Amino acid sequence: MSSNNFKQVFSFNVEYSPQYTVKKFISERTKLQVVQIFSKASPMVEGYFAVGTEITNDSGIPHTLEHLVFTGSKKYPYKSILDKGANLSMSSTNAWTATDQTVYTLSTAGW
Repeated sequence: MSSNNFKQVFSFNVEYSPQYTVKKFISERTKLQVVQIFSKASPMVEGYFAVGTEITNDSGIPHTLEHLVFTGSKKYPYKSILDKGANLSMSSTNAWTATDQTVYTLSTAGW
């Protein structure tokens, strides 16, 4: 990571798969944690952004918010803006909601 706001926490090569390097960074400003798994064996770049969304009932709010990010709302009427941007850059997006987190994904080719 090239930003001065991020501090490297650790770095190692995977013992059973040495072509992979794993690095973890944390933002000193926001405390955002980023794990980078790098391999020159593949030109694919994939990002996974996990957001904690655990709730104590079955209201479905995290799953609804997942869809609002992609389809917008009255206040933010930007339907499919993430997908349109991804398509322009030959990328794809997706998301899923688990019991304690919502994960947004981005995949593209290139280093």
